[in-house]
Amino acid sequence: KNKKSTLYSLQLINNKINRRMELIATLKSQIYTLNDSLASTQISVEKLCKRLKEMKSEYARIAYYLYKYNNPYTRMMFVFSADDINQAYQRLRYLNEIAVYIRKQAVKIKDLEKVKKIKIEQIEREKQIKNCLLDQQTTQLSSLELEQQRKNKLKKKLSGQELQLRASLRKKRKE
Repeated sequence: KNKKSTLYSLQLINNKINRRMELIATLKSQIYTLNDSLASTQISVEKLCKRLKEMKSEYARIAYYLYKYNNPYTRMMFVFSADDINQAYQRLRYLNEIAVYIRKQAVKIKDLEKVKKIKIEQIEREKQIKNCLLDQQTTQLSSLELEQQRKNKLKKKLSGQELQLRASLRKKRKE
């Protein structure tokens, strides 16, 4: 009866160890997937930063041009220095299109900045999740180690009991 309960305890410990090992494998898989996601998000942020930098430099160049030629006198001189009225009209349209373009670029830059901020927040959340998973994995590994130690102690105990029983059985047979 005692042996059956001990064997049952050993089987329970083995089951716990197997479940814990499955859990650890799942955690490792989640961490691996999260690492991939983190890497792709970071690459995306880097590309976004590069694109933003290019857009900002172009915006700065155009904004400087507008600043330089946007006072009313310079604008009038640019329009009135045209060879004919059609060219003057085209120049006026050109100046207005540049103003519209720069406003659109400013909106695009703001939108990209928002996207960048969202992606950076996503990276931070993923890092927190990763740290949580790593903590869980560490906890599970330490629990697994404790359960394996319990299993080894129980095996030693069973082996010792078996040796004692065999020794006592031999004594009884000799008598």
